Amino acid sequence: MRMLSNILFSVFTAASMAPLAFAATSDSGAASQSSDWFAAKSGWQTDRIWYGNTATGLPTGKWDFQYQNSFAGSPTPPGAGWNTWSSVNKPPAATWTGTFYSVPYPHVDTSAGGSTAENWAYVSLYTGFAITGGGYYAKKGTYSRANAAVNADSPTVAQTRVTDPWTIQAQGSDAWTVAMEYSELGNFSSPQAQGSLFAEYGISLNASAGSSTAYNLLSVNLSADGSSVSVSTALNGNNAEASGSLVGGQLNGVLLLNGAEVTAAQATAALQARYADGTGWSLNPNGYTLADFQPDDPTQTASVFSLSARVFLDASTSSVTMSTANGSMAVAVVPEPGALALVMAGLGSIGVFMRQRRTS
Repeated sequence: MRMLSNILFSVFTAASMAPLAFAATSDSGAASQSSDWFAAKSGWQTDRIWYGNTATGLPTGKWDFQYQNSFAGSPTPPGAGWNTWSSVNKPPAATWTGTFYSVPYPHVDTSAGGSTAENWAYVSLYTGFAITGGGYYAKKGTYSRANAAVNADSPTVAQTRVTDPWTIQAQGSDAWTVAMEYSELGNFSSPQAQGSLFAEYGISLNASAGSSTAYNLLSVNLSADGSSVSVSTALNGNNAEASGSLVGGQLNGVLLLNGAEVTAAQATAALQARYADGTGWSLNPNGYTLADFQPDDPTQTASVFSLSARVFLDASTSSVTMSTANGSMAVAVVPEPGALALVMAGLGSIGVFMRQRRTS
């Protein structure tokens, strides 16, 4: 079984900062917090989000269950990107319970040649653990499965994700900071060698006047077999807490790897170095799981692989909308004729061996 990781996302805001300049003491305290971390097993990607201990921290809007499937490079439906096939409205605190499955469950795309790309998704709502003072949680799950039945459809790709946007208001009239921390937990395995886990985290800066500006704050993609790893970010890399100033017209912030500033390329290399053929991924040395990891325990958060994106803002941004999109991908290809013949020969040998044993 291939070992991978999974992901904690911690979001907090704090006050202090003036347009294009602010003091080094910009983080005066956490004003809002949300955490997002994953576990993956047998193709399912599950992801738990903690919104906070009080009802005032609950998000509004809805969760969207989305797919992006294709046959031989042609998307379904033609020309489409991510498609929402089902949604769940986020309930008030009084009814924060229950499991909501996508409708249909699963969503299935079928080609004329009989290939299929299938997508499952659900959200399960519950209140949290006493050790963290309770709180409100949502557990999300996605599963993708692809089957390339004919060569004309190869490769067949199924991608599934759940999006979860929420808005954080500025905590004052001065400067403030938003941070998202990514840490890996649990197992990642896929029944298909070309399966992958991906996380996409966006941020929209909502100005006090005028239109919003959207950025791809951080994206991470890890394949089950270690063949592809990527980390990308729209951060400018300007540490305004150190420089005392912002760069106008750019997303100001830094990417931190276990507390040290890095580039996206350095983060990619660090992730790739944690995969080895035969043993798989080694991203969670202390073995924390989805059930026992607590994001507000500094001892635990210091013991996992951590990638943090920090964004520095001023009073011209009245609020930010955070957007998480977490999901799974499966790729199926039609075997080459020679490979298929070897498989059939192997199955035939097994049959002969079993008959011989039964006879003797």
